[in-house]
Amino acid sequence: MALAQQVRLSATKSDERSHDTAILLGYSIFAIVALIAIYLASGGPGTEVADFANTTVFP
Repeated sequence: MALAQQVRLSATKSDERSHDTAILLGYSIFAIVALIAIYLASGGPGTEVADFANTTVFP
């Protein structure tokens, strides 16, 4: 019967600080900066507004 009983470990709280929020925030800021860079780079001479709208909607 000893095999049927599960051994319960006490829940331990990690002393390390979680950096998940900072990592997600960094990736989000990087994505926004990348989209702004693409937007500014695509507005060259000869690029119509409709062409830019098509490239954002239909990649």
